Amino acid sequence: MLQRKTGRWLLFLLVVTGISGTLRQNILSEKERNDAISLLRTTFQEANDFYRENLSKKSKNTRGISINSLKVTLNHLAFAEKQLTDWLEQCLLKPPHPEKIKDKKFTDEELIQKISVGTISPDVIFSENKKSKQLLPTKKAFHLFKSQRLKNIKYVKITTDDLRNRFIELPFGTADAYQLLLIMSACTKRIIQQTAR
Repeated sequence: MLQRKTGRWLLFLLVVTGISGTLRQNILSEKERNDAISLLRTTFQEANDFYRENLSKKSKNTRGISINSLKVTLNHLAFAEKQLTDWLEQCLLKPPHPEKIKDKKFTDEELIQKISVGTISPDVIFSENKKSKQLLPTKKAFHLFKSQRLKNIKYVKITTDDLRNRFIELPFGTADAYQLLLIMSACTKRIIQQTAR
């Protein structure tokens, strides 16, 4: 009787261990997770500094970007973060397609670099989805960006989703779900750079 129970218990453990091993194969590597979190945090801090610095310049009447430029930039940041998050969520509803890896247009590094230098512009990425809406007030736009970015950072910290085998077609080509996180960071940086010029 004891041997039968022990045997069943061992079989149960083998099945559970086998399943968990299979699931872990498609989880982000520690490096991928840390890289994405680092980029999302760094560019969030850049956006936060940009917002605080330009808001304080307005109150002190010193030279800086115009109030309208600040408002447009913060709305653009909020829109980009929301749109990319929506695309990520849509991507995750699709089944994994590992065979599509060969269709990816750019490596992670190439994608970040091309957006950072403007070879791929955020305006191109969002061209078909950008709707002309009334601009939100500056503080509200920043709050929406901040709220969504913090949720995205939290998601990357804990996700077990298979981000590398789910894909989306963007205006510049195929990207995987993980690359959407990198695009979030790169677009934030680029949008701020364009305004700060």
